[in-house]
Amino acid sequence: MVSFRHAIELGADAIEFDVQSTGDGHLVVIHDMSLDRTTDGHGPVFASRFDEVRHLDAGSWFDAEFAGMQVPTLAEVLSLDAVEFELELKSYGRAFVDQALAEVDAAEALDRVEFTGSNMPLLLLLQRLEPRARIGLFSPPQAAWMSDEVYEHHVVGVAETSGADVIHVPARCITRLIVDRLHDLGKAVHANDAADTSEVRRARSAGADRLSTNDVAMAIAALEGATER
Repeated sequence: MVSFRHAIELGADAIEFDVQSTGDGHLVVIHDMSLDRTTDGHGPVFASRFDEVRHLDAGSWFDAEFAGMQVPTLAEVLSLDAVEFELELKSYGRAFVDQALAEVDAAEALDRVEFTGSNMPLLLLLQRLEPRARIGLFSPPQAAWMSDEVYEHHVVGVAETSGADVIHVPARCITRLIVDRLHDLGKAVHANDAADTSEVRRARSAGADRLSTNDVAMAIAALEGATER
């Protein structure tokens, strides 16, 4: 929660996070499937009880300053005001989808949420259950064997029949042609994982609708610099 609030203070207008279900059916916001790297706990999130997860230290792994920070719940994150959410689904099954939709509905946040994930059948199920929901498709990075023409053909071809509303393309791979063709299909385009100033400016030049990065201050400075030019 500290990092989310800090990103908003820096000027981010949306935050991305991963949602998983504990073994007893509570939705928590944590990246890894295992507790080991980012908490002082052990084992899979899906095999742990909610009360166990909530008593873990989820801050010390990053810096001693954040010792004692808890793994947040989905409801806690959705309580943040004046910001949009990219909610990546990392659990499975109908019950998980139902609960995620219920919590988003309880927070009256559906119009501020984009649902993403690597499990497209799960996302399509969610969209069938809630037709107003926006879902996003992750495009892979450009493989070494792919020419620009082949990569563009692949990204656009998959997007056309995906059912997704938003197409994510790595910022380092995005091009104006990809963006234009996706726009022609009625898709919004998200340039993801911009690592440095050049990738931020590449995404802007290509005409991407949205941009994500781990370094909010860098991205804002890069965009402001490009505007001044």
